[in-house]
Amino acid sequence: GFEAATRDAAAPQTGVNFTLSALSGTVVGKYRIDGKLTDWTAPKAAVQSPAAGTFGADNNFQDLRVDSDAQYLYLGYRYRVAGNSAIVYLDTAPGGAAQADSFDAWKRAATFSGAMGGVDAFIARYENQAPELRLVGSAAATSVVSGGAYTAVSTGTLPEQTVEMAIPWAALGLGSAPAAGLNVVGGIFGGDGYGAGDIIPDAGSTPAGANSTNCADSCRATFTEPLKLP
Repeated sequence: GFEAATRDAAAPQTGVNFTLSALSGTVVGKYRIDGKLTDWTAPKAAVQSPAAGTFGADNNFQDLRVDSDAQYLYLGYRYRVAGNSAIVYLDTAPGGAAQADSFDAWKRAATFSGAMGGVDAFIARYENQAPELRLVGSAAATSVVSGGAYTAVSTGTLPEQTVEMAIPWAALGLGSAPAAGLNVVGGIFGGDGYGAGDIIPDAGSTPAGANSTNCADSCRATFTEPLKLP
């Protein structure tokens, strides 16, 4: 297969040539995982947040898309990042960690409560490095999931980045898709022990979410209203 292409021509012009690029990425379930998000026409849940946060325009979590089927959780998200990390937190089951402050990896000033009951897994990525999926075992213990257990493609030139993932439910420690759905939030975070300059959803996103950051307290991110995957 090839990527779609268009070119303008005025009739009766003939001999118009197209340069077609071969399709990239790998088809996994319902999406081609290529880091382009062009086939994400109707995900089950999505949020847009074009406005930048307190870290400025080059550290902005712009949009987040979530979908699923019986085999996979799908994530697609776009952001700008410079000298910081994009982290997406997943609430897949009752319980989970109420804070990320004591994690043994990717420790951040982040609190989870309300509809975002706790964190069971997260995907973290510094600048344009490879995404890292981790399961949360307790308030402190996390375990990295082998990159071979899921499919992830990232594209873009810093500060612009796009991440697309297909994660089998088994890689999240689940036997099947959660019957009650799951919750997702994200942010552009500073270093260890620090919070976020931009979060998603937030008060200005579409749809909005009553989440906040407090830069009088290390820019602590407080998540209470996630993007809900039914």
